[in-house]
Amino acid sequence: MKDTKTEIVDLATNLILERGFNAFSYADIAKALQIKNAAVHYHFPTKEDLGVAVMKQQQSFVKTLIHNLKVQGVSEIGQLMALIDIYNGCVTNKLICALGSMGSDVLTLSERVQVEIKNDYVQVWEWVSQILEAGKEKNLFRFEGQASTKAAMILNNLMAGAIVARVLSPQHFKDVIAQMVAELLV
Repeated sequence: MKDTKTEIVDLATNLILERGFNAFSYADIAKALQIKNAAVHYHFPTKEDLGVAVMKQQQSFVKTLIHNLKVQGVSEIGQLMALIDIYNGCVTNKLICALGSMGSDVLTLSERVQVEIKNDYVQVWEWVSQILEAGKEKNLFRFEGQASTKAAMILNNLMAGAIVARVLSPQHFKDVIAQMVAELLV
């Protein structure tokens, strides 16, 4: 059974994926968890504190994912597809990834939250850069330019694609990402 603090972070994450950080309140969390607003404030005195906790949880998730994929010996193609599968799941469920959702609100958020959003992006960006670099060395991927630039292009497509899928369709996202992957593979 989860403790209240973890339940709050998990629910906040879900609300961010559905609505965005600025589109929910502590009252929404309290109502959903059937607790008092004061209980939310007890664990997270400010929404800024909650935003930091959500982004740190996301960073922990990514760190664990990367570790597990490497321990299992998953190829660079498999690692990239694992990331894409996360976005496919978001799109299928009409969600936006936490990074994309928080990123769209970044200019309205405190410096502490902005730092954690940037830390999350850099973590994923560096991972995808490493995947691409290693995959190119193994002749699995082909692309021009730096792996870090290509990694940013892939992340931009994934994050923006999840948003556009809400406007157009999940199939549009899947078609664009399939084309992106096809152009990357040798």
